[in-house]
Amino acid sequence: MPSLRRVLRKIRSKHGHRSPPSPRQDEDQKPHSASFLGLPAELRNQVYHELAAQTALTLTPFRLKKAPVLNGLLLACHQTRAEFKKVLFANAHVTINIHEYKFSNLIRVLETLSEEHLSMLKLNRDIWIIFYLAHVPTRDDRRNLRGWIDYRGSRFCVPYFGSAQAQQAARELFFEYDVRYLDRLRPPRPPIRYLTRHDMKLDLLRSHLRMYKHLEREDEEDAPSEELVRLRRNVEECVQLLEDLQLERSTPRNMSVVTTCTLPNS
Repeated sequence: MPSLRRVLRKIRSKHGHRSPPSPRQDEDQKPHSASFLGLPAELRNQVYHELAAQTALTLTPFRLKKAPVLNGLLLACHQTRAEFKKVLFANAHVTINIHEYKFSNLIRVLETLSEEHLSMLKLNRDIWIIFYLAHVPTRDDRRNLRGWIDYRGSRFCVPYFGSAQAQQAARELFFEYDVRYLDRLRPPRPPIRYLTRHDMKLDLLRSHLRMYKHLEREDEEDAPSEELVRLRRNVEECVQLLEDLQLERSTPRNMSVVTTCTLPNS
């Protein structure tokens, strides 16, 4: 986390900011010490944006044993906390870790946020839901994912924790999706049948992609859920990336190319 002094120095050098000369004071009168809140609001907002762009927020599916380290501006005073929190929610990189497609903790956090903070989160296009995969999809996984898709698309779903207004605002957030893998994998086939762990990951990810496509086919009668379509496309990009990496590894680097030519008849 960059220090506040370093960010202020960067902004002042960029805009050629110089502190104004202090007025003449009596010998007995001491000059007032400079403070962050004494800066103009525009300069403070630039500091907030610089820090927010370099800050990552993570929501885990379980309680942490140790409290996360908070930015100093969130602890300084009520004014800096209120000003910085708005900019932070709109510009920070937000990561939401999901295990076994359980979204209850995410829904609880979203529905308990204030409408002001939700309105700032709606401006953020860097919110990522990370699926941690370890085994092929189960019935519980499919049911949990179906509940999340319905929650994101249904307008008549009963709120879990907050008010109906908070639920509606939470459904308007924009999420991107990505995948990670746990240490112990249980792929569709016995592990001995895979040459590398990379092949296990690819086969496992394809099994989850088939589940997404199956859920999408269930919605063919109605309009497909935008959330499910975005999820499927994001995971297809992950599959394509793994396939390209697999092809690159299987191709020998020093493979010689043999060319043939036909000599004309004399």
